[in-house]
Amino acid sequence: MLKMFGKMLDRNKKGFTLIELLIVVAIIGILAAVGASVIPNLLTNAKIKCATANHQEIWNTLKTKAFACSAGIDVTYGPMYQRTPNTITLQCSKNTTGPSGNHYYTADNHAYYLYLEGRETIKSCYETSISTFSGGNKGKGWSNGNCNIPNTNIDLGQSVLGYNGNPYLCGGHGGDNACLKTNIGDKNGNDNFLYNIIDVCQLN
Repeated sequence: MLKMFGKMLDRNKKGFTLIELLIVVAIIGILAAVGASVIPNLLTNAKIKCATANHQEIWNTLKTKAFACSAGIDVTYGPMYQRTPNTITLQCSKNTTGPSGNHYYTADNHAYYLYLEGRETIKSCYETSISTFSGGNKGKGWSNGNCNIPNTNIDLGQSVLGYNGNPYLCGGHGGDNACLKTNIGDKNGNDNFLYNIIDVCQLN
């Protein structure tokens, strides 16, 4: 055993041969090349999954709170962006109808308060220094009175909440729609959108 260990020490004193060094360099080069192609794809896929999860979280929250309100259950939004106080509770148990006997807390209310909440709490998956509702360089995160949200107004990772319809349309004159569009992107860095719309009048 001691003789074998001594031979190993003698070999280590000699260092690596040129061929061994070339093999090591070649292996490092291969690993670097593989990493250079794989890592960006992994990051892009992670951003797409993150933006998709943001969209689903926002939409599920909107549906859950709108449905609860339609059932006469109070709902709270907040903390909200640049609002004092920064939370609001919709007293759906007391004010479920408006002046025409229609829903008092409409798609406008739910979408707008959720927009303010999301702008305060949900970050963009592509640019983590800003909110998913900040609008980025192209537009705004809020679409006032319009659910035909143009794709050209939404950066990668950005979401837009909005509504359309008169606040008291639940009396049979149409719908009171809340909508959400998110640019989740694709693996090539192009735009790719998710879109949902709901008629809160149908929640009765």
